[in-house]
Amino acid sequence: MLKLQSFPRSRTVLLSTARLFSHASINQKSVEWFAYIPERPNTDRSAFRAKHLENIHQAILNGKKITHGGALFTEVPIPGEPLPAFAGSVVQMEAESKEEVLKFLEQDVYNKMGVWDLKRAVILPCAIAFSIPRDVFAAKEKK
Repeated sequence: MLKLQSFPRSRTVLLSTARLFSHASINQKSVEWFAYIPERPNTDRSAFRAKHLENIHQAILNGKKITHGGALFTEVPIPGEPLPAFAGSVVQMEAESKEEVLKFLEQDVYNKMGVWDLKRAVILPCAIAFSIPRDVFAAKEKK
């Protein structure tokens, strides 16, 4: 593995050109999952966002390995203008099974309040080759 650099407020970025993932990661008990959850038409998530983020934070503190998550839009957001319509959400997390991911998503306030269309969700196992925190790119842009 090639150690690139350690950045403030982020973990060390590692890249491997040898393989995407090891056989050990396939056989481990916990697997990485990527979930796309579509938004139901004509819904407004704004009233539930604070509770949604609070619950995600608490889940992480309680040991859930949620590595990425965020909103998807129907158009590119423009700074200073209202956000475009939401298309859904993405979540990347570690879990033992697809059922565990689905159970986690079912408990989310966005699902309980009818924002997400969980019946149309796509939940797939994945193998992330690398992840570079956004602050790495921000630091390069400032130079």
